Amino acid sequence: MIDDLGTLDHVSDGWRIRFERLIGHPPEAVWAALTDPARTPTWWGELDADLRVGGHYVMTWNEGRAVMRATITAFDPPSLLETAGDEHHGTVRWELTREGTGTRLVFSSTVADGGPEQLAGGLAGWHWHMDALPIALDGGRKPTSMDEWEAQRQRYLALI
Repeated sequence: MIDDLGTLDHVSDGWRIRFERLIGHPPEAVWAALTDPARTPTWWGELDADLRVGGHYVMTWNEGRAVMRATITAFDPPSLLETAGDEHHGTVRWELTREGTGTRLVFSSTVADGGPEQLAGGLAGWHWHMDALPIALDGGRKPTSMDEWEAQRQRYLALI
């Protein structure tokens, strides 16, 4: 069984946030959730992307209060999407591997050292998105809850 908590590892240029999930949908469906602007709003945000290495990948969520501006650095449908962005989001990598009828998702975000509060906030945010993705793939929508985010942030802060 995979623990639902993300992990945090010190790397040479900051920290790597990592999540691993088993998702009951094939890689092609998970890939579409990452790259199709009609699907990303159900679990993350509004996507504007030029889907190729060197293309842009801009995600806006939380009613426009959060924006990730990035460049695609690796693109191998439907198994690998990597972007390099601002220091808050850093390098974001999505690796998808078929496992039975589903997908093993390995997600990582390598970010600069912004201190425990920023790291806990990032872990809590990505945790929310990791939980929301399979719900969206099942046709549902996870309600946004700042109380839930804060509870997760406190959970991660206690571990840092």
